[in-house]
Amino acid sequence: MTHIERTHILAPCKRFGINPMEIDDSLTYGENRRHVSEREQREWATQYKQYLDALRKKLEGAGYVVKAPDM
Repeated sequence: MTHIERTHILAPCKRFGINPMEIDDSLTYGENRRHVSEREQREWATQYKQYLDALRKKLEGAGYVVKAPDM
C-alpha cells in the first residue's frame, strides 16, 4: 500500500475515531478500505442515533410529543 493510499484510509479513521492501528499494511488498499468503511458505517450510525436521541429529549423538554418512527 502506498503512502497516498494510507493517507486516504486514515482520513475517515480520524473523522470517526477509528483506531488507525486497524490498518494492516499486509492487506491491499481495497481490503483495508472495505474494513474501514464497515467501521465508518457503524460509527456513523451510532453518532446519528445519539444525535436523534438528544434532539428528541430537547423537543420533549420543550413540551412537544415525539412519536417513535415506524420501522
